[in-house]
Amino acid sequence: SLTRAERLGGYCATLLQYGLPFHSEWIVECPAGQKPAAEAISELLRVNPTITAVLCHNSTVAMGAWFGLMRAGRQSGEAGYESYFENSVTLAAFADVPEERLDEVPLTWVTTPAREMGHCVAERILQRIQHGDEQTGSLILGPRLVTYR
Repeated sequence: SLTRAERLGGYCATLLQYGLPFHSEWIVECPAGQKPAAEAISELLRVNPTITAVLCHNSTVAMGAWFGLMRAGRQSGEAGYESYFENSVTLAAFADVPEERLDEVPLTWVTTPAREMGHCVAERILQRIQHGDEQTGSLILGPRLVTYR
């Protein structure tokens, strides 16, 4: 998908910006379920035991990855120098989940303002109905980073 391509492009560009290498074997695809995600994390850790962070494409995969990290003894948690020595893995995900539902989960989330998007689309549709063939434009609503406390 275009979203996937843009996210991978951003990942690669950020690595390059900081002088870090890109390893294609770190990009793991799995079906969007908790069990396949847990299995994928187990395999990723087996092949790359020194990884320190994982980014998942949705909340279901993130929860599966978290279970896989727990099973491997690499439960995600707060970042810091302690996590390096404890060999833990920081877990992050893209999620369209209300922030209040994420409070107890030890993950960092990138959320999109889904409700605000819906509101903006409805307003634009109503404007087009009222004013006819008005010029359409683009509106970008940025994501928000919600970090685990």
